[in-house]
Amino acid sequence: MRWSAHFPGDERIDNDDLIYHDIKDRLDDLVRLSAQIGRKRYSVLWNTGDFRIVQNIHDTEEVPTIVEVFDITTLTNVRPIAFRRERVNVNVHNAELDRPFLESVGLGFQGNLPNGKNKQVFLLIRPNGSYVVKVK
Repeated sequence: MRWSAHFPGDERIDNDDLIYHDIKDRLDDLVRLSAQIGRKRYSVLWNTGDFRIVQNIHDTEEVPTIVEVFDITTLTNVRPIAFRRERVNVNVHNAELDRPFLESVGLGFQGNLPNGKNKQVFLLIRPNGSYVVKVK
């Protein structure tokens, strides 16, 4: 699992851990925020709020799937949603912890509606590549 943030002029920040602290002061310049899981890349386009899904990053001719959910331009104080949810199992017989494994990844945005209420829109992505769109 890898995060990447894309800025004008092909500038890019990659990070295997949480990426928010690397980009929090540059949100006005952000073009796209992405999460790569295996060969799949999930992105949110920061100017529209559309999600772009590429099934195989090595296929240069693949046309990405575009998922339009909510117009990000209607929000103020827009912030990224980027999280990785992991699970750790505990062996009850000897209290040892198993290695953590990826349960899901969240990628999207949140911001304030004109009435002041918070709006969240994000993809909840499973390691097998399936995803659901969450709107709160």
